[in-house]
Amino acid sequence: MSAKLPTMEEHQPRLRVFRGLCGVVVGGVGSVALVAILYFGRVYAQWQIEDATAFARGSDLSNSREELIVPFVGCAIFCACAGWATFAPAGRHSFAFSLVVVFAVSVVLLWVSTLVLPTPPPRYKSDPHPLPMFTPPIAVFLFIGPVIAAAGLTVFRVRRTRTKHAAAP
Repeated sequence: MSAKLPTMEEHQPRLRVFRGLCGVVVGGVGSVALVAILYFGRVYAQWQIEDATAFARGSDLSNSREELIVPFVGCAIFCACAGWATFAPAGRHSFAFSLVVVFAVSVVLLWVSTLVLPTPPPRYKSDPHPLPMFTPPIAVFLFIGPVIAAAGLTVFRVRRTRTKHAAAP
């Protein structure tokens, strides 16, 4: 009677935290860089088409700080969550598919939460806050969906790899 020797695949962890954290960083930084490239590419093309003056270019650049806060934070959250859901579970997974799942589940969760929970209070211009669009209640309301979606997708993928290895002969 011979004993079955464990394979390398059975010794590998199902959840790779360091790899997942690297996916979070790459997803977040990559999305911010992509948003910046797209935004400033559009601004440059607009300057070329309209033959913008130095005053108009300076105005566009000074307004870019306020205009880019929401896309930077939003894209970074979604892509960081998709990066975690792609790289933390063992195995090979598609980043694009993870991003689509995180986005779709987040939209559904946001829609359900608007029906069930009271909406956050409106923000008035007199309220001082460093990030004007993201007061704490609004941030929790908007960004809990991608985190829940990424966690759910990660759990699904970890369990799927566990059952796949348990069923293998």
